[in-house]
Amino acid sequence: MIENPFEALFLKLSSIESNTKILSEKIDSLSQESKANNDMLTIQQFSEEYNLCRSTIHKFMKDGRLKYHKFGRKTLFKREDIERCLITKGKHM
Repeated sequence: MIENPFEALFLKLSSIESNTKILSEKIDSLSQESKANNDMLTIQQFSEEYNLCRSTIHKFMKDGRLKYHKFGRKTLFKREDIERCLITKGKHM
């Protein structure tokens, strides 16, 4: 008995669509977890998330009010350090 090639293709396509939907949901879930658990922020992310201008962030860094970590040319901030700085209103720690 010869199989209909279109039926076989249709079954494969249905399987691919199903797997794509599952993967998309997993990616969305991981993305949301990553945002919730993101411990390190760049200056850009910090500025956008906390609605502070970059010059204020740089001033806090320069004055020693905000701890930061350098990785090559990238500057990263721990969320807990950011929140501690903002709670104390930028006063020296």
